[in-house]
Amino acid sequence: MKHKAILSVLIMATSLFSLPGLADTATPQPGVIPQRGGTLNFLAEPEPPVLTSLVSTSSAVMKVNAKVIEGLLDYDFNMNPVPQLATSWSVSTDGKEYTFHLRQGVKWHDGKDFTSADVAFSILTVKQYNSRGKGTFANVTEVKRPILIPLSLSCRSLRPIC
Repeated sequence: MKHKAILSVLIMATSLFSLPGLADTATPQPGVIPQRGGTLNFLAEPEPPVLTSLVSTSSAVMKVNAKVIEGLLDYDFNMNPVPQLATSWSVSTDGKEYTFHLRQGVKWHDGKDFTSADVAFSILTVKQYNSRGKGTFANVTEVKRPILIPLSLSCRSLRPIC
């Protein structure tokens, strides 16, 4: 018991002495103008088992997921949906069908075009394998993607989503 107390004090003292050094690295330097771009290095602990949340709900995955993939929508600080990969969307009058129009010119890491087939695959995979996705997409009964319009997608639900 005495050793644990001593160890706790040492850890706290070490942490306190290291904090002032960390504060200096975060302080903007006078006359230096921040620039966009560059490389961000950060420690993800524990190491994520995968880089996307498609089939994992690990908290470590959630730390890096948003840096690796984008969703159809994002949300502002007031929790209002804003465009991300979907440039616009509409909701049927009964609230059971959502139609998304996807951003043009989006490429995958291998140079292939991003299409509604990719979104349909993601929704159906998350619905089947992801524990959160099973609940999120439980009422989704159909994912339609028009062949002639590769950047349009509709999701049909049992009940109104909103």
